[in-house]
Amino acid sequence: MTVEEINSWLKETHPNDGIKFLGYGSDSHAFRVGEYVYRFPHNDSVLHQYEIEMNLCDAIRKNISVQIPEISVHRDKFNYAKHKMIMGIRWHWHSLALNPIKQMHMADGIAQFFAELHGVNTKKIAAKSERVDYLPFDDIADKISPFLSKHQIRFFGRKYNDIVNKPVAASDMVICHMGVKGSNSVIDNRGNLIGVFDFGNAGKHERWRDLSVVHMGGNKCLYRRVLRKYAKLSGVKIDRKRINDLGAIEHFTHKRWFTDDGQPLNLSDEKIKKYLGKTLCYFYHLPQCFGRVLRIQMTLHKKLA
Repeated sequence: MTVEEINSWLKETHPNDGIKFLGYGSDSHAFRVGEYVYRFPHNDSVLHQYEIEMNLCDAIRKNISVQIPEISVHRDKFNYAKHKMIMGIRWHWHSLALNPIKQMHMADGIAQFFAELHGVNTKKIAAKSERVDYLPFDDIADKISPFLSKHQIRFFGRKYNDIVNKPVAASDMVICHMGVKGSNSVIDNRGNLIGVFDFGNAGKHERWRDLSVVHMGGNKCLYRRVLRKYAKLSGVKIDRKRINDLGAIEHFTHKRWFTDDGQPLNLSDEKIKKYLGKTLCYFYHLPQCFGRVLRIQMTLHKKLA
C-alpha cells in the first residue's frame, strides 16, 4: 500500500472532494478528504487500535465539554479510519506567552479537560492499558552501557527503578489522553481550548502522566496555572515530584525503542545520548543546559572504552 495507490483510490471514490496528503505517521498514512481526515494503517493491528480509540471516544464524549473526534472504521479496498476535522487554531507551549489573558484561558481549558477526563468512571470503559509501558531496566542497560561508567549505570538503574516500580494508588489510575499538546488540540481566538483529538495512546494510566506532558512543555507560567486549576476542579492534591519523575523517564517507554511487533528501532547514538542526557540532568539535579556536557562525556567514554 503506497501513498500513490491510496491517492488514486481516493480520487476515484471521492471525485468531488479535495484530497491532500497530510503525511506519514508512525503507524499510518494520513489524508485530508474534504472536511474529513482519513488514516490508512500500516497493518491490521493498527486498525484494531483505531477501533479501540473509536470506542473510547464514544464512551467519554458525554463527559467532555470540548469537541473530540467521532471516529468510524471502514474495511474496503484499503482499510481506514476517518473523522471530521476539528477546526480551530493550532498552538504551541509558548505561543501565548506574550498574551497572559489568552494563556490563562488556554491553561484553564487544559485543566478542565484533564479534570473531566480523569473523572470518567473507569469501570464502565474498556481501557487498553493499566500502566505506561516503561522499559525494564535490564532492556535499557545493554543499550546505554557504551556511554556510561558502571557506577553511572548502577546509579541510573536505581533511580529509574524507584520511579517505575513506585506503587500507584487505585484512585490515581484514571483515563488519560497521554499527550495533550498543540499538535493534537485547537483553541479559539480568545485562547479557549475547543477541541482535542488523537486519542490513540489514551487509556487507563496514572493521572500524573497527563500533567507531566504540560510540565515538559517548558512554559512555567502555563504549567503552574494548569496545576492550580486542575487541583481546584478535581479536588486532588498535586504530586509535583511524581509529575517531574514521570517526565524525566518519558524517553524510556517501549514505543520509543521498539516497533509494535517488538523489533528494536535503530536509534542513533546521538538520540540515545540525548535521551540519557535529559534524564541524567534530572537525576543529578542539574539544569537541562548541562545535557550537552553530559553528551560530550558520553561520547568520550564510548571512544575510550
